[in-house]
Amino acid sequence: MINKMDQKFTFQDEIILKGKWWVSSDNKLPGTFQFIPGQKNELLLSGTLNENDTIIRNTIDYGNGKYKIIEPLNKKYTIYGLTETNQKITLINCILTKQDNFFDDTKLKTTYRIQYCIFDEYINDLETLKIKSLSVYMEGILQFINRYNDTFINPNELMEVLIKTYEINDFKVSLKSKLFKTNEFELNSTTQNVYKMKPYIEVTSVENIKSYDDMINIFDKFKDLIILGLNNSVEINSINVEFDNKIINVIFLHEYRYKLRINYEIFKLFDINEAIIIKWFELYSKIPNIIQLLRSTIQNEHAKRLFIDNKFFNLASIFESLHHFIYTDRFIRKNENEDTIKKIELIYKELMSHKNMLFESYFKVIPAEIRQDFYFHPLSITFKDRLLYSIDNYVDYFNDISPLEMCEKIKNKRNGIAHAFNDMKMNGLEIHNLNLILKRLIYLEICNYLGIDTKINNIIKHTFKTI
Repeated sequence: MINKMDQKFTFQDEIILKGKWWVSSDNKLPGTFQFIPGQKNELLLSGTLNENDTIIRNTIDYGNGKYKIIEPLNKKYTIYGLTETNQKITLINCILTKQDNFFDDTKLKTTYRIQYCIFDEYINDLETLKIKSLSVYMEGILQFINRYNDTFINPNELMEVLIKTYEINDFKVSLKSKLFKTNEFELNSTTQNVYKMKPYIEVTSVENIKSYDDMINIFDKFKDLIILGLNNSVEINSINVEFDNKIINVIFLHEYRYKLRINYEIFKLFDINEAIIIKWFELYSKIPNIIQLLRSTIQNEHAKRLFIDNKFFNLASIFESLHHFIYTDRFIRKNENEDTIKKIELIYKELMSHKNMLFESYFKVIPAEIRQDFYFHPLSITFKDRLLYSIDNYVDYFNDISPLEMCEKIKNKRNGIAHAFNDMKMNGLEIHNLNLILKRLIYLEICNYLGIDTKINNIIKHTFKTI
């Protein structure tokens, strides 16, 4: 049987495959599939798979020929190929992006952009394919496994180790590692072999065989928890899918490469348990867009394409939505006591007359018995209220700043961007510090919601310490 982690290609490899390509077997076209990470992802064909797919946006006549520019179509193809070395290839979710017509109509060239590439097998539809297991090797997750050494000396021929496994609903998520021989040395006239860990995540169905789409969704949620814990990017290298007693190697063709940064881990594998992971999955299913935006912001931390103002607005939006979700059950309803409403209104008037009071004094004005009502009154809850409430909950981890002043700055900056005001002018360092405060709040709220040990709160504070 083929080993699950035997890799023919990874997402970092340059792939150039020449051969015949077709959608229908009666129209096979010569062409080249080329994938260069960060640069190119295209199938270039001499001819067209379907003449009806061309939508001409503009035609330029050079006198001796025409150049046609077309708009990409929403229609997605599954294209089959046979390389010059007789290797079967399936290209899935292919979209026509360009058509060139030089000199005459007989020299038509079409270009397709590819999402998935599968080797040695013809597959009609990957998303609905019923599979037994999904195995994904990723670059960068070794540091998530904080109680395992990454090298072994003569591991008694054990070439795979099970690090941790979790049962989540109908799925089993396992973190495993293959051991690869990297070196050898002599010790007391005996040859000692050195092996290095190559960890991967395996998703299997506990009962019934699931679709690829179901499996990859479970994997994505677990991967995003790792990204949150590492506060860093991880890179997918290879996906292997098991079905019908066969293993196929799937390449997901994304061009952009995230930069793996130096370590800023918040929590690791043995800081979490099955209950925490289940709660993370529940959170993910309820606010998927917010979690995905947080993941994207973490991955783009050092990317030039995400400017500091964009990063700030992303973080502000994540915090507000997350805070609303976590504390929504504490909102006061319409039938609340009228005396409480009057007290809240009086408190607001008093607070507005003392805008420069110290943070501690600010909260002394609010009677303890109505503090929750004050924060979550439906007429009064604002972005700044959420910031102040969150900082009040974790006040021990914000003693390096002036909370009231910092909340005012975050509010003004956020409102300036959101409502196209002439927002307050700040230099890059000031905005960077606001980002650090927002990250600190987001991590504290998520980790507290998930039930992760509060010992990491000091790690969060230190990691996102202002400059």
